[in-house]
Amino acid sequence: PTPTALTHMLQICAVYKEWRLTERVLSDAAKTGAELDPIDWSWVLSAYARAGEVDRAQTVFEALPHPPGVLHFNAMLHGCSLLWGPPRAHGQRSGQAAALLEQMRARDVRPNEETYNVLLELHRFDAPRVVQLLDEMRSLGMPPTLRTYGKAVRIMWEMREVGRATELANQMVAAGVQPDARFYSTAARAAERAKLYDEADQLHRQAMRCGAASCSRPEARRTRAWGPQPALLQRRSEGRGSAAVGRGLHTMDRSWNLENRPLMCVSASARKTS
Repeated sequence: PTPTALTHMLQICAVYKEWRLTERVLSDAAKTGAELDPIDWSWVLSAYARAGEVDRAQTVFEALPHPPGVLHFNAMLHGCSLLWGPPRAHGQRSGQAAALLEQMRARDVRPNEETYNVLLELHRFDAPRVVQLLDEMRSLGMPPTLRTYGKAVRIMWEMREVGRATELANQMVAAGVQPDARFYSTAARAAERAKLYDEADQLHRQAMRCGAASCSRPEARRTRAWGPQPALLQRRSEGRGSAAVGRGLHTMDRSWNLENRPLMCVSASARKTS
């Protein structure tokens, strides 16, 4: 495969957690003498880590042909943040993440927003630690963005930390970061999962006031800090790329529709009457 096609295939493998297919792509690349660049290796690590194959990802990570960068550390940290797959114990995952963070400091690799977003997921059951991570971002001159605030507020609602969720939302507005419909709809889903139905209903109404159209219209939101969106995704109509890549993009479009389904939030009063 050409370097561009190789990158596209590895990215699709990472998105769909196809680590076995990733190994086939690597095997084909080795046979043809194709060389992977650092971004390609970050997709390889992501494919393993997102599939819960953290041990396999660690083996690849330790054998990287170049010094690991923030993209590679983020991919490994993502594997530690998963609730399923080995290591299953939270203490093991936290210890593995701490070792990775120590390596980042030793190599003078500066964390970015995605690093902290992954760490928020890792500590999703530790409200004080979530607040501490946001403070740490600010101390590094990296003010949390809407996406980071949204993740932290969602975690607080899931833990039924209503006061902390409200406080973080107020801090966000005070910092000049304005919530949008997606922020409120994500918080509403989290509150509903925590069985806080009245609060979920209020959040849903706020989402609708911010813009009902944005709550129900599918939007492409796959861009991450671990790598750029391939141009192939924007040129699908031109029919470029292999048949396998085309099938992957077709499936990816369906997954967007599923992930961006309209919010269904039922208030407590509605549940009582049903």
